[in-house]
Amino acid sequence: MRQLLFFSLVIMIISLSYNVDAALNRALKLDGDPDSAMEAPDHPSLDANLGKKLTIEAWVNPGQSVGELMVVNKEDVYEMAVKDGLLQTAIQPAGQGWEWWNSQGKVPVNTWTHIAVTYDGSEIKTFLNGKFLAKFSKSGPLNDSPDTLKVGRRTRGGATHSAYIGLIDEVRISNAIRYDKDFDVPQGAFLPDDDTVALYHFDEEIGGKIKDFSKHGNDGELVKKATLEDIDLSNTVLAVQPKNKLAAIWGKIKRGD
Repeated sequence: MRQLLFFSLVIMIISLSYNVDAALNRALKLDGDPDSAMEAPDHPSLDANLGKKLTIEAWVNPGQSVGELMVVNKEDVYEMAVKDGLLQTAIQPAGQGWEWWNSQGKVPVNTWTHIAVTYDGSEIKTFLNGKFLAKFSKSGPLNDSPDTLKVGRRTRGGATHSAYIGLIDEVRISNAIRYDKDFDVPQGAFLPDDDTVALYHFDEEIGGKIKDFSKHGNDGELVKKATLEDIDLSNTVLAVQPKNKLAAIWGKIKRGD
């Protein structure tokens, strides 16, 4: 009897966790079209106000293993990409050059993978599925750039580069060092906290507007052929709490557990 009451309570709690939006499990889909992406206008929270603390992270499911597939780009400030199947990043502090680094961590095709990059003003670190990959030396506060924030491509000198092919979900940019060493892979949709400067769930029902769930209102929009695709994940039901208080379902399904 006691066991029955326990399971009834668990079912009731899970049921209360669901809402209308929980049924919308979507991701950004891009097919390599050079003009397609999600873009958000320039804002100081995305570059000048970051100073020396930055974390970029996302769930990615690339559709090919060759070429450079841009995940997140703020040109002349920071970017995170998959280059020939490897995690790549670029960071540009103020008054310095744009520089790239490749990590020797393989990002598989047609598989959900969590990738992250941190910068603390003196060192860049890269992570794949919660495992520390590499660190690189770079110092100084981040550059200020008038370019838009892009998810799925980059533009330089009027030309588009590195158009993404595949799916991208749960993009978060933070004014904090969220990961310093190996960590448990996030297993739910992120909740915004004071350190969040942009957070995109890509679970919108209709239209081309993409809501930023941070307090900064860095809303974006789908450009050209960028679309949202239904995915068989519960990424809006259970949430990753700030500071790595993790839920239980989303990441397991992403990893194929």
